[in-house]
Amino acid sequence: MDLKTREMIIVASLISLGNVISQLELHLKNALNVGVTKNNYLRLLSRWQFTLEFLPV
Repeated sequence: MDLKTREMIIVASLISLGNVISQLELHLKNALNVGVTKNNYLRLLSRWQFTLEFLPV
């Protein structure tokens, strides 16, 4: 599995876990460094929108 795909899976997993903001921030930055684009993020976040509504602030 390439790093880009791996980071996207990690980010999606962290979003689903919730309450892991510091880890999520780290992996979002890592994902950008390995070639994940903002468009990739938008597609991922649109799919996880329902989950994001329940994340603690």
